[in-house]
Amino acid sequence: MAAKMEKTKTPGIFKRGGRYVFSYRVNGRQRWDSCRTLEEARREKAARTTDIGRGEFDRRSRITLREYALEWIERYQGRGRRGFRDSTRASLSVIAAATLSVNGSPRPRSAASTRRSRSESAARSRPRGVA
Repeated sequence: MAAKMEKTKTPGIFKRGGRYVFSYRVNGRQRWDSCRTLEEARREKAARTTDIGRGEFDRRSRITLREYALEWIERYQGRGRRGFRDSTRASLSVIAAATLSVNGSPRPRSAASTRRSRSESAARSRPRGVA
């Protein structure tokens, strides 16, 4: 269970464990964030409230690396005169789809592909020219 929140002198800012948490509202929903120090929490809360009031606050995206990479490959036009070739785009899409899992993290290698024999490992660790 999380540590209890203790009130501070600043409304909406509480101490929980070694951090200070503050609340704010976005579209009628209460959200929480935390900072290391009370002064930092005060500044963040004020900045967040100001940004929300101006309509500039944008919550962090939950897009995965895979989704971002595939979207970037599709949209990128290239920097040079010739641009981005379709063959390059197709091969990058295949690589991104193959190496990134659905949740965005790199796919784990199989145990067989990462396992080396003792003689292979020993040969790699010896300096060159030494038998």
